[in-house]
Amino acid sequence: MPKHTPAREKFEKELATLVARFDQHRADYLRSDYSEAEVRLQFINPLFEALGWDVQNQASKSRAECDVVVERGETIGNPDYAFRLNGQTLFYVEAKAPHVSLEKSSAALQAKKYAWNTPEPFVYFAAATDFEEFRFYDASLKPDPKHPHVGLIFSYRYNEYLTKQALDDMWQLSYEAVGAGSLEKLLKPSARAARQRSPLDQIFLSDLTAWREKLAKSIFKIHPELIDTADLNNVVQIFLDRLIFIRVAEDRGVLETGRLKQIARTWKEGDHDRSIMAELLLYFRDVNDRLNGEIFRRHRCEELRWESALAAEIVLEGLEPYDFNKIGVELLGSIYERYLGKTIRVTATRAVVEDKPEVRKAGGVYYTPKYIVDYIVNQTVGKLIEGKTPAQIAKLKILDPACGSGSFLIGAYQKLLDYHAAYYTQRASRRGGGGLSTHQARLLQEPSAEYGDYKLSLAEKAEILRNNIFGVDIDPQAVEITMMSLYIKMLEGERGAMMGQGILPRLNANIKCGNSLIAHDIGVLTEEDGARINPFDWNSKGEGFGDIMAAGGFDAVIGNPPYGASFGDSEAKYFVKHYSVFGDVKDVYMCFIEMSIARLAKNGRFSFIVPSAWLGGPGYGKLRELLLHQQIENIVLLPFNVFADAYVDTTVFVASKRIPSNDHQVQTFVYDKRTRLETIGLNANEYRAVEQSAWSTSDDKKFVLDPGAIDLIVKIRQSMQSTFDDVTQIKRGVLFDKDLLTDRRTSKTSYRYFEGDVYRYEINLLANRWIEYDDRLKERPKEFVWFEGERILLRRLVNRRQRLMAALAVETFVTNKNLYSVLSKREDISIKAVLGALNSRLISYLYINQVTQATKDDFPQVTIKDVLALPFPNFTDKSRHDKMVTLVERILELHKQKQASKSDTARERIQREINITDEQIDALVYELYGLTKDEIKIVEESAR
Repeated sequence: MPKHTPAREKFEKELATLVARFDQHRADYLRSDYSEAEVRLQFINPLFEALGWDVQNQASKSRAECDVVVERGETIGNPDYAFRLNGQTLFYVEAKAPHVSLEKSSAALQAKKYAWNTPEPFVYFAAATDFEEFRFYDASLKPDPKHPHVGLIFSYRYNEYLTKQALDDMWQLSYEAVGAGSLEKLLKPSARAARQRSPLDQIFLSDLTAWREKLAKSIFKIHPELIDTADLNNVVQIFLDRLIFIRVAEDRGVLETGRLKQIARTWKEGDHDRSIMAELLLYFRDVNDRLNGEIFRRHRCEELRWESALAAEIVLEGLEPYDFNKIGVELLGSIYERYLGKTIRVTATRAVVEDKPEVRKAGGVYYTPKYIVDYIVNQTVGKLIEGKTPAQIAKLKILDPACGSGSFLIGAYQKLLDYHAAYYTQRASRRGGGGLSTHQARLLQEPSAEYGDYKLSLAEKAEILRNNIFGVDIDPQAVEITMMSLYIKMLEGERGAMMGQGILPRLNANIKCGNSLIAHDIGVLTEEDGARINPFDWNSKGEGFGDIMAAGGFDAVIGNPPYGASFGDSEAKYFVKHYSVFGDVKDVYMCFIEMSIARLAKNGRFSFIVPSAWLGGPGYGKLRELLLHQQIENIVLLPFNVFADAYVDTTVFVASKRIPSNDHQVQTFVYDKRTRLETIGLNANEYRAVEQSAWSTSDDKKFVLDPGAIDLIVKIRQSMQSTFDDVTQIKRGVLFDKDLLTDRRTSKTSYRYFEGDVYRYEINLLANRWIEYDDRLKERPKEFVWFEGERILLRRLVNRRQRLMAALAVETFVTNKNLYSVLSKREDISIKAVLGALNSRLISYLYINQVTQATKDDFPQVTIKDVLALPFPNFTDKSRHDKMVTLVERILELHKQKQASKSDTARERIQREINITDEQIDALVYELYGLTKDEIKIVEESAR
């Protein structure tokens, strides 16, 4: 048998001592007056110390670094022990007094809830012990109140601790074994466990959606007359919001813990003839009297008959696994944002939950990650409040015009709370005896570890919320959720503080329901269109924000407006009439930008996260021109995959409503597209400065973010007399239904259809099927010349190395819309010379830096308009023209040789010659465009 380590032998010896002591006085330890605190001190602490854990923190590490976090005194809402390694929590332990049965008590369920709800990653284990017994659980499974002991890995009574199996199992929890990876081996890789280890937010969203659907179907069955979709969505939403808000308040000690569960349990165990709603309404009224706010005001949901068994199930089983003291309002916001992407739809016979049409069209819900919210809030609200007093800040008005679940408003509110707390703490004037002045005592009421000695009073939090935070959303459910989220944020850290009356402020004047883009001047609408469009008048003093607009507007506008949202003909006509940016490209986020600038006060700051296409894409010129009349502060081009549930390439911009000076510099930063962001912590020296006037003075006003590229583009444009539009003509291929393809030629107008690939200087020809070139094609050039004779095929897709891809074609075949055909307009310029220019590194550099669609991850594309706008090289010197033709002919021939070769050695040799010829073509292009060595270096380094 292998010899145990000294640490293992020491553990077994000390455990034997503890077991003997417990056994000797077991009767005393099982008395009800033997407390949890005593068993922790006398047995549980020594047990884990024997396992090598520094329970008493003898190493004097900070709380953030210590190996064992021990809660002392009242531990409601927190685990008794958290065991950690290198700052990462690995498992929790819930302690009980020995007279409390671990089998019958909630200890196991509570321990697993701690692990399952923690915001820390990779906490998969929890234990419950009273020393008389020790139970260790896989806590990655969702806690089930009906089956609290699911996931049990091992369990022993004290008189079994010294058996070989028990010693082996318990040693797996030692500091030494955990450090060697013992816990990972205990996690069973079953299919069910793997499925249930989904992130908590995904599971809660799934539960929330399921409760919503069950409640909707139940209400529809009980009240078939309630067939209005909006009404059914509203009553279900309010009912769920109330249950969740109460659970949040109970878990945080704001309301009496467990009262909601007690109401459900009393109904379940009692007289089922009485509706649970009667008791819930009494509780709702009590909460409303104590807290005020908007959530518990009288509502139609109180007039309906609810299925008591379903309500009890949601409270006792559905909500029970969640510890809302551990689930931050920001995480709740991310859950609710996705939840808002679905709606209840009523048919003649049933109610169903499904994706909203606009979500289906947009390809998902764009919930903004917290690091984006933080960056935008810091660049707007943070800059505005810098150095200001609370009295000055009270006048600031902060708006999110498409607030959704309220994530940006919560971020702004938190920023204001932090600033006020720090401000008052730093300026607190001490009186004799260590107290605060009367004025400051109202603001800094109770001790708080977060801000030193004091924290903001509830009255001050409410005042900040009322004064500063404003939002609009077209969805009434989003408005309700935003209000609830702001209330939850306000109540953070207020355990046991709800003794006063009406402490939550009314927010109906702050958070409005309506269409930020469309006012009542849209004209007379049908009832259905009126409900869908939901017009909103900003200047109305009752229904809008008339007083704020009369005073000059909002000081900060922030958010993540809708992208790709659906709209009808009436909305489209309104947008065309009222928004100058709505034209070639028809996306409502552009209208949100124009509308927000109009609502912004002089010198106000404005920041959105939006798709990046507007920076350089065709059709966005008016939007760029509009923004160039503001002072643009920052532009950050973000990496791929910013949004977890939807795919779009995005940028964050920050602007001020003021006329920019001629020498004003915009701070820009471009992330590598594969970067995985968790924060935007850019220092001032990491940005690259671009003069805003450089964009203003260019013909197409494209926002080129690389200052080196701007200088080069300006120089080339000034020195080159022609563009590709002067020398070439380009058409895209045909658009058709695939069923028009045939396996043989069927008529004189039947031509081979190209299904191969196009690369730089190379075509993989595949054209075995045929297509009729006639009016059945949805889109086609009038002339067939685009598909025959010597021509360039230019791929619509930019390759992964950010290069344009063009090749020479001579065979006759029809191509589709993903390939462009390029012909030369001029007899003195060979199509091969054009091909060399198109495939050059410089042309790709110029294109990529000016056209944001070319850097997209899902479909980085080439547009005809942008290619034609590129400067064409100066071929006035015929010798250089002919040299280009010779080099292109050589590289085309080399590619043919490589395709034909069957020898790996020969193919490698040919590829080396291809590379050399390619470099020679690039060098000739640099010469044709007149680049200096330093400018060539800029282009070459950009490709690395």
